[in-house]
Amino acid sequence: DPKTVVLSKAVDPAAVGLPKVAASLAPGSLSYQGKIEAGGQSFPMSIAQTIEDGGATFVVTGTAKTPMGDAVDVTTVDKATLAARKRSIKQGPAAIELVFEGGKATGTVAMGGEPKPVSVDLGGELFADGAGGHEAIGALPLADGYSATFRNFDVRQQKVQLKQAKVAGSETVTVPAGAFEAWKVEITS
Repeated sequence: DPKTVVLSKAVDPAAVGLPKVAASLAPGSLSYQGKIEAGGQSFPMSIAQTIEDGGATFVVTGTAKTPMGDAVDVTTVDKATLAARKRSIKQGPAAIELVFEGGKATGTVAMGGEPKPVSVDLGGELFADGAGGHEAIGALPLADGYSATFRNFDVRQQKVQLKQAKVAGSETVTVPAGAFEAWKVEITS
């Protein structure tokens, strides 16, 4: 019944800042196994991630081995706020180099040809963007009822996206290392 539909209140992009983090990242290495499902087919992939201490920043390198070739995403984040400062993405002939400073994204995008300049007003700082994004979400003060709105940058469309992280509950996750209590967090546009 259309009379019972309640529209979500529009978020004012100017009011969106960085969410406050409750923890920081930790230097180290992680590895995951996964799959891409598309068009009724399933393709295996493996992801390796390293977090290195860069002084006032962390440098997070994610390497995904996929059937379409390796993709490497290197994201530099501010150590205190986990805001993205730089991002470098390489896969095949594609090379993207971006700097996030003063509420702007600048750099170049090359898809096998001459690099094209990028200059986009972000309206604020980016959070949980690029390699280390999942770890940044995990550094939030997650609890029942918690939610936060933050900015990401869609590299392909060169546009800002507002995202919301919302705790949807907790669950026990069992992996070879044991059983762990974990928060389930939904990310929506």
